[in-house]
Amino acid sequence: MSRRYVYLILLLFVPSLLKAQSGVLDTTYNGNGVAMFPQTTAGSVTSVILQDGRTVTGGVTIYYSKIAFFLACITTNGTLDSSFGVNGFAYDSVPNTVDLNLYNMTLQPDGKILLVGTHDTVDGDLTGIMVRFFPTGVIDSSFGINGNATLASPDGLHPLITFAAKVQPDGHILGAGGYQRSFLLARFTSEGHLDSTYASRGIAQLAIGGAGSYGGAKDLVIQPDGKVVLTGAQYNSGVYFVAVIRYKTDGTIDSTFGTNGATVTSVLGYYDDPNSVLLQSDGKIVVAGTTNVAHGGITADNAFMALRFDTAGILDPTFGTSGITVANFNVMNDFCGNAVLQPDDKLVLGGYVSTVSYNVNFALLRLTTDGIPDTSFSANGFVTIDLSPPSSTRLDYGNHVNIQADGKLVLTGYSRLLSTPTITAMRFLSGLRLSASDLRKDMGRVIVYPNPLGATARLIFDADETGSLSATLMDMTGSKVAELLHNAHCNKGANNLSLQIPADLAQGNYLIRITDENGRSAVIKVTR
Repeated sequence: MSRRYVYLILLLFVPSLLKAQSGVLDTTYNGNGVAMFPQTTAGSVTSVILQDGRTVTGGVTIYYSKIAFFLACITTNGTLDSSFGVNGFAYDSVPNTVDLNLYNMTLQPDGKILLVGTHDTVDGDLTGIMVRFFPTGVIDSSFGINGNATLASPDGLHPLITFAAKVQPDGHILGAGGYQRSFLLARFTSEGHLDSTYASRGIAQLAIGGAGSYGGAKDLVIQPDGKVVLTGAQYNSGVYFVAVIRYKTDGTIDSTFGTNGATVTSVLGYYDDPNSVLLQSDGKIVVAGTTNVAHGGITADNAFMALRFDTAGILDPTFGTSGITVANFNVMNDFCGNAVLQPDDKLVLGGYVSTVSYNVNFALLRLTTDGIPDTSFSANGFVTIDLSPPSSTRLDYGNHVNIQADGKLVLTGYSRLLSTPTITAMRFLSGLRLSASDLRKDMGRVIVYPNPLGATARLIFDADETGSLSATLMDMTGSKVAELLHNAHCNKGANNLSLQIPADLAQGNYLIRITDENGRSAVIKVTR
């Protein structure tokens, strides 16, 4: 299915010349916006933002002659946090392994860090694996077996891959992946053991397509009602499609979504690789990843893609072109590592671009809520950063973008100059003001009581004028947990509004974002 797509001219930015306040490097971060630390890594890296604002990034390396997961912790100032692990790094050498792949991380409400990937044993069994660390960089030995939880395929015969995990409000852990042609969703207890009460012996799965097809989930998101949405690529007859699936809370397929629980979409008719699924504040579903523009030509030309679906799994025609946006940096190849939604529902896609001279640069793209490049973000919506020194070519692979609680964007990955790899992080200004805003000033002192939260809470403030407010409960990464208020009326003067707190909200730290009818925001930190 052919779609109209956007071509924009590549613009290389020199950090010292950047003056705008959105889409530019934050020079308060390590003095120039970029932090780099030597660390051998095999393949891509991923990252999370901790509750205190530090960034933890990680991948796979060799540690004392053994293949191992590694983590590196970066302070909010862009320096290596020597208090984390051992001198800023932490490692886990998985027993009985010949190969590891780290695909994703997630931050639990209690601050623990969950790694998700695959584990290839000496017996040739490819299984899913999760590893859990404390925010100090110490492995959580109470999780699974000595910190490691593994998942074999349901039939015990075929390779199984896990790509992502999310924590339910009750502490259960959902892992998404695939084996054979099935999209797989497994549920673990908070201690890292397969929950046999969920679906079929702990595993829900759905096969899409007939004989010769295959697929698997790359990412998942938990809706406020507990339903789970998965996305991933589905292959059939030489074409890779975008698949979106929704499960009920008990692990059965939600037949009200798409067609019998799934929707399958071709973006440009050849190769689609979705890796992120997100929920907007209004419940609409956004999927992002990479697609192929050249339709399998000799010179590959990949591009960033985004799709938006309504709550029933139907493409939203108000987004992009008939629900789809394809944005090309006008270089040889663009690869989207992942995407995040800002609190204002603008979509930020992070990754890298490769030029015809095979110079690889970090890249960001921001889309408006209409699905078009946001011209307030670095003038045209596109940002590329080339870290190559003069007369040399550095390969700068952006892999994962996160959003801080203050709205700043952190893009992590790795750089390689000749044979020397470095873990790289860079921070960008987004133009968002989430902590100290004009709204906060207009409201005077804002109180959420009680704090820590109970079953209900009160939002207490003074307003300069009559208007309306919305309030969203978010985790410490900025992801939506629940909508607490929607266009609630507020009076001039004193206000005391009731907030209904989700009964199954897990213990931990959270943010409440308050937004007025003019889009101005203020953020309050709360605890459960």
